Amino acid sequence: MAGGRHVGSDGGLAVSDGSTAGKIAARIPAARILVPVAGALSGLILSAVLLLALGKSLPDAYGALWDGSVGSAFAWGNTLNKGAALAFCALSFVVCFRARLVSVGQEGQLYVGAMASTATVLAFDGVVPAALAVPLAVAAGGAGGALWGALAGLLKVRFGVNETISTLLLNFVAIYLVGYSVQVEALLRQEITNIATEPQSRAVPEPLRLPQFDPDGASQAHAGVLIALAMVVVVAFILGRTVLGFRIRQLGGNPTMAARTGAQPDWLTIKIMAISGALAGLAGPSLVLGEQFRLRADISDGIGFNGIAAALMGSGTPVGAAVSSLFLGGLKAGGNLMEIRADVNAFIVLVIQGIVIVLVAAGAISMRGESRSILKQAVTTLRLDRRRAEELTEDAAGSRP
Repeated sequence: MAGGRHVGSDGGLAVSDGSTAGKIAARIPAARILVPVAGALSGLILSAVLLLALGKSLPDAYGALWDGSVGSAFAWGNTLNKGAALAFCALSFVVCFRARLVSVGQEGQLYVGAMASTATVLAFDGVVPAALAVPLAVAAGGAGGALWGALAGLLKVRFGVNETISTLLLNFVAIYLVGYSVQVEALLRQEITNIATEPQSRAVPEPLRLPQFDPDGASQAHAGVLIALAMVVVVAFILGRTVLGFRIRQLGGNPTMAARTGAQPDWLTIKIMAISGALAGLAGPSLVLGEQFRLRADISDGIGFNGIAAALMGSGTPVGAAVSSLFLGGLKAGGNLMEIRADVNAFIVLVIQGIVIVLVAAGAISMRGESRSILKQAVTTLRLDRRRAEELTEDAAGSRP
């Protein structure tokens, strides 16, 4: 009988044979694609009902959504930029998720990363070459986020503070820190020239901004998109192919066994929270150096929290989180044009986005439970197949002369 089973790179059981078990397990990849797609379509249909109830034109509304997300080079650039920032935060959640740590501090880590990168790039203006200043500013954003994430990890292992609570509360601390930094001229606020001077940092000089793919064209997509793609590959490799990835999965599955095999759970927890924070922190320089070109108190419009939704929509995998981030980036980009062209109130646009996110995320979460059920069924079937094969072998051996 041909067939077998092995432990996959994500720690799950993979069954590959021509038996019923293999066919059952083969349903999982297809379902992981179809379920989010069905959730997205259901969300758009339900949103259409809401728009009709408000007396809005569906062709105008969804036409604006399409044009604003993928209808032009400018729209594609906007979608890619927003998707990149979301992907950093989604990957941040995925790393913790694999270790069964629930971090919701991506918004605060983004803010700290934005503040650190802004301070770095402005301090290096005219001091070091742009070719060095920009990478250092990006690295400073990641370092700021890592510090903020490690703080939550330290609170957990040293004082037993639940990471969900600490990261949530640290979000507010980070947001207020950024707000204070752009209010005080001695810190990051631009020089006050009159009463109308806004509380924000001075503009990042053009040579110190992230390079754009097509600086002379309509698209404004910047190098942050490439950094996000690189992080998707790096995170997928670390989680699936390295000792650290094995330790992360082991900590989430069985901390006691992880300790017995040589891991240090406390130190590993802090390290995981720092890596997660660094990923979310990279969203800060992506926004400051690639899109807005200055630090504001409202630098993010909920990107950190939407990144969590993208991670859940992507079933907690790096690639799935990246695809979901691009989808949500398109919703954000298209929603802006929907508000302008189709006269859809900004709050209704947010409701529409929320409906789609909830339905897609709910489908993805339910799919995780379905996957476990399918795998259990596959293992049971495989064991029965093997038992029958052994019985047939014994009967054949007993019938021989």
